[in-house]
Amino acid sequence: EYLKEALERDPGYALAWVELSRAYSSQENFGWIPMAEGRALAREAAKRALELGPDMAEAHARMGKIQRSYDWDWRAAEASYARALELEPRNAGALLGAALMAGTMGRSEEQIRLTRRALEQDPLSVAAYHNLGIALRAADRHAEAEAACRKALELAPQLGFARTGLASALFAQGRLEEAFAETMRVPLEFWRLLALAI
Repeated sequence: EYLKEALERDPGYALAWVELSRAYSSQENFGWIPMAEGRALAREAAKRALELGPDMAEAHARMGKIQRSYDWDWRAAEASYARALELEPRNAGALLGAALMAGTMGRSEEQIRLTRRALEQDPLSVAAYHNLGIALRAADRHAEAEAACRKALELAPQLGFARTGLASALFAQGRLEEAFAETMRVPLEFWRLLALAI
């Protein structure tokens, strides 16, 4: 609602369109609005951001997220992330998006490198530590994955996805009782069930 109010006052504020796109994605992701509606709104807001800010790294990174997650158009997503990083090589959000894209394509070492670069720019990013944990687990570097997940939890102990990541890293190291204990501490049922399934 605040983003909509900001855009009523300044419809040309491209960064607000980027953030509105992200908000719609979050709403559909958590089931607060129907998926098709949320994705359509997120896409339209991202397109508007690009129209208003064609040289804005955040707008290209946001479109990359939509192309990667909604369209599965990985070539287009990689091009969007590359353009974002061309415009702003140290943009933490663009680095993190490009890292996730690299992981999607099975390039885990590149994913780790890009995520570490994102953390250099934003050392308090819980999402980046969580994503680093995912990348390290994919590379069979489970002790390092555990450390990354513990850092995410240090920054935000209430986040279920970070605790699920920690449980998975412990499980991969054969520390089953610790993994189960962490799983039972996951606050949101969705993330707890995911960890239990693993």
